[in-house]
Amino acid sequence: MRVVRIALLLIPVSGLLNLVLSYLRAARATTSYAWLVAGETCGWLAVAATLLVLEGDLELMILGLLTIRSLILAVGVGLVLSRSRIWSPRLSSLGPYLRYGLPLLPLGVLNWVINASDRFFLSYFCEPEVVGIYAVSYGIGSIVGLAYAPVFFVLLPATAAAWSGGRSEEVDEYLRFAQKYPFLVAVPVVLLLTGYAEATIGLLATKSFAATPMLIGCVAMAIAIMNVGAIAQTVLNLDGRSGRILLTSVGTASFNIAANALAVPYYGAMGAAVTTLMTYTLQALVTHLLSRSVLPFPWAWRLMLKALLSALPLALCLTLSNNAAVPQPLLAIGGCAAYAGLLFASGVFEPREWRLVLAVINLGKGRP
Repeated sequence: MRVVRIALLLIPVSGLLNLVLSYLRAARATTSYAWLVAGETCGWLAVAATLLVLEGDLELMILGLLTIRSLILAVGVGLVLSRSRIWSPRLSSLGPYLRYGLPLLPLGVLNWVINASDRFFLSYFCEPEVVGIYAVSYGIGSIVGLAYAPVFFVLLPATAAAWSGGRSEEVDEYLRFAQKYPFLVAVPVVLLLTGYAEATIGLLATKSFAATPMLIGCVAMAIAIMNVGAIAQTVLNLDGRSGRILLTSVGTASFNIAANALAVPYYGAMGAAVTTLMTYTLQALVTHLLSRSVLPFPWAWRLMLKALLSALPLALCLTLSNNAAVPQPLLAIGGCAAYAGLLFASGVFEPREWRLVLAVINLGKGRP
């Protein structure tokens, strides 16, 4: 019980720390944000290594994590106070924020339902081994989300500033680039995760958790589509259409539960993966349709087609890797090189992007 009581203290500390980090993110204080996250990570690694050497127990581990987060929270609060001042809130000004924020409160539960309901159906209708295989495959497929994570760190603050200034063309540009570069990375990542499914599971788990490549590929595509839909959802956030976001989440969560109830008893883990793909595709399409009344969302269809066509040599290399005399890593490297070369040849990268890259390189060298 003592361990549980100590662990409960992590809830308010973690919540306040997330609030501080959200403020720094909205204020575009990326340097301070990065230092705080890096400090928490390094501090936790140091505590974990010390406890490992000293053979500490679970209670000491939780205390160490609580101490690290409390220290980072104290530093974060100091940074926030140094950037702003404290004043008494006016209740009359809270109305617009409450109207926007209250419909978003259930999103955490609804997203959890979409993410976890398939495991519940699998655990009810299938053997525990199937649940383990699906969980490992889902974790591996979710690696695709790392391609989109940096985008969401800056997308909403940047687009909010442009939107409030009436610069809708600038918002369009942000949304185009938010789709472009993560998608160019996500395409080969999906193929590599699918082609090296067995090898990846061998590194992260035992052979008893082996899954079919199609299962991991299906989950990876679902995660990529989910992130594209989240980019489209930015338009609704900018215009304060939180009610539409709530209705979309309620509908997709209901669809996910119903589809899992139909698919999992007959098709097991593969049925759950296909249901996840269908759910996130539906969510992205509905979000796109709802956002068009606010701002026509600039889908980069031509770019996506070029990326998919450019990835065909990589897909061929991964398909032939099991039967070819050439080592698998060399085939993967060759396929990735062909993918990058075809992207350049098809004109995916614009001249202004090259000028930006050169400007960043010159800035790094200390040139004006």
